[in-house]
Parts: sequence; C-alpha cells; structure tokens
Amino acid sequence: MDYQNIIAAPFGSIKSEIIHPIDPIHRLIAFDKSSSRFMDDFLKMPYYVKSYYTDSNGKVFPIFLSDKSELKNTGKGSNPFFENANSRYFVVKANGIPIGRALAFHDRLYDSEENPFRERYYGKGVKTGWIGFFECVHL
Repeated sequence: MDYQNIIAAPFGSIKSEIIHPIDPIHRLIAFDKSSSRFMDDFLKMPYYVKSYYTDSNGKVFPIFLSDKSELKNTGKGSNPFFENANSRYFVVKANGIPIGRALAFHDRLYDSEENPFRERYYGKGVKTGWIGFFECVHL
C-alpha cells in the first residue's frame, strides 16, 4: 500500500486502522474514529514536544482533556461538529513513540453553503478540506 491509497481512501471507509511501515523504525497510522486504540497516541503526542513543557518541566495537561472532548466523534457526548464533518486522524510513531500527528477533515455543511469567495477563486462545486492538530517533534 502506498501513501496515496491511505490519503485517498474515502472518509469513513477505514473499518479499523491502517498501519503503514515507512521504514524499519517509523509507522504511519491512519484512522477515522475517535474510539480507535490509537487515539491515546494522537492525544498524547504533544507531550513529546519540548515546547509543551512549562518552565518547571511539568506537562500542561489541560490540553489533553480539551483535545479529547473536542475530537470525540462517536458515541455519547460526541462533538456536534462531526455530525456534518468527516475526519481522518494520522499519527507517525518511531519505535512505538508518537512523534507526529495531524487531523484532516471535511465539513459537508460548509461546502453546502453558498460561498462567493470559494466559487470565484476556486470554481463552483469545489470541495474544501482542512488540516488541523498538526504537531511533530523536532528531529
């Protein structure tokens, strides 16, 4: 499987996770549901980035709880944004440690609204997607 297949797979079509080896050390993991076994890796990844530490070397844990509630896309208490949006989570792990993450999403409601700017500069019927929660360690 190549990266194009991982990225181009339709949202919601990943029945479980896709784990793709990049090299002997690194793995790219893609999943659609916040109930995935890799969601903890997605949420905890920022704690491996030095800039998330405070001056006293304590970790800033409220970020974890905020991200967890914002990204819940299944079950009771899920974020209403995901009722009209599709998402794909990506985690890169090196030797089992998460070293990068990103969230790609498509908001169907946004694309269904009239948007003169989008139509003028990108054309009628062009879909819009976003990438968020992008973080990685500095190697």
